[in-house]
Amino acid sequence: MPQEKILPLHIILIILIGLVVYANSLNNGFVWDDYSLVVDNAYIRDVSSLPKAFTECIGAGYRRSYPGQAWAFYRPLQTSTYMLNYYISGLKPFTYHLTNILLHILVALGLYWFVGLLSKDRLLALLAALFFVIHPIHTEAVDYVSGRADSLALLFMLLAFIFYIKQANLKNYLILLPAYALALASKENSLILLPLLLLYHYVYRVRLRRKAFLSLFGLACIYIFLRVFILKNIFAHTGQIAFSLEAVPRFCVALTNYLRLLLLPFDLHMWYGKASMYPVGFKAVLGALILSLLLFYALKKRRDDKILSFCIFWFFLTLLPVSGIFHPLPFYMAEHYLYVPSVAFFILLSRFLIFLYRRWPRRILATALIAAILISYSCSTIRQNRIWRDPVTFYRNILKHEPDNYIICEKLASEYSSRGEIRPALETFKKAISLNPGYINSYLGLAILSTRIGKGQEALGLCLTAIEADPNSAEAYNTLGYIYYHLGMRKEAIAAFEKAIALDSAYTNPRHNLGLIKSSPGRD
Repeated sequence: MPQEKILPLHIILIILIGLVVYANSLNNGFVWDDYSLVVDNAYIRDVSSLPKAFTECIGAGYRRSYPGQAWAFYRPLQTSTYMLNYYISGLKPFTYHLTNILLHILVALGLYWFVGLLSKDRLLALLAALFFVIHPIHTEAVDYVSGRADSLALLFMLLAFIFYIKQANLKNYLILLPAYALALASKENSLILLPLLLLYHYVYRVRLRRKAFLSLFGLACIYIFLRVFILKNIFAHTGQIAFSLEAVPRFCVALTNYLRLLLLPFDLHMWYGKASMYPVGFKAVLGALILSLLLFYALKKRRDDKILSFCIFWFFLTLLPVSGIFHPLPFYMAEHYLYVPSVAFFILLSRFLIFLYRRWPRRILATALIAAILISYSCSTIRQNRIWRDPVTFYRNILKHEPDNYIICEKLASEYSSRGEIRPALETFKKAISLNPGYINSYLGLAILSTRIGKGQEALGLCLTAIEADPNSAEAYNTLGYIYYHLGMRKEAIAAFEKAIALDSAYTNPRHNLGLIKSSPGRD
């Protein structure tokens, strides 16, 4: 059958399989940062706020203005898509999850096109796209509404790469430059496209397309100028590049874990530990060995096996922005960090399986192996989707793998409290305090819950303990005002709210509470 007849069938297959494996995530709710970026984001509720999405950080519209909440991410396209979702369905999670699924499928289709251009092998392109769309490592980027930036960025990076490879003409330029601009507006890591293009020229020995490359380079320079001099921040969590030698062993540990997760994707969860983890050990040595051997092999095979060499370099190059080596990261590894690097892994895995298919005397065995892997990954993704169903299920899954995580304990306790599940909330708050007595959020959460169940004096003691630990916490004084108010101590409540405002004038909650208390009957 001619290739042009096979292509539509491939597209339909990728779409259908993508919809099937993620169908059970459509009934999931919002979790974690979804509340900040979607539920409590005032900007997405008003189209007139669209200019603010392009001039402020992604969390600027968080109307509760949680104290200490720092959002150094500039992702206006992500916020714009939330606006569209809100316009269509308000805060119903269904459309947000459907959008994430459709974007993921579009990325898989883009990957199919991209691999086809590189390899001229439609079977390789199809299998790589299928692995990409079904692999459970991507559930974090797809099931998590706040993870949408990964899909948006890779979609437009692939589109820009495809039209860069194609013969230069005005029509391709009209797609190339806007695609890269949209990638940059989706996620900061899209800057990696320029090194990837140079990698393409290096491996495939293709002459540099100066006009196209310089146009993209100029666009990147404009973006960097805007981030540095206008928006004041270019990289998340820091405003500058800072090489960290200490991060290299941690990256090697992450590399070992990443390869295991890609090959054997079990025990998936969102929190893999802080970046300050102890770096030395077997996994660090193994990761360093794997890194050295693969890079050596890629260099050696550059002339003989271009796609293998290209994929190995792609994998490590796209991991660099999330390695922590050049700028600090809150976590030493995360599943969604693999969204772009995994492209290379799936191409090489598909290539190996096709090699078996074409070399084994009985193709039925190779076909069965491919089918078994596809089915296994699909079933794992369907199971993993359930973990993102609601905050309680989500936090429980993290604690199953990280039982000593006091931050997640506090968040789970808060969820129990909001649901009115008093006993598990009390137990979990106390567990969080026992894990880290210095983490004041656990004291404050327990204090609020104690106030609600009529234990005001106990709540007051907890809050004062938190203030003693952090006298400059505006949230602690806001909570203190809440407790005083419920104890009937109006004057003390007003003083506590005023103290919270003095400590953090941008924190809106104490202003709101102070307004309510002053407008309510009573004497100061």
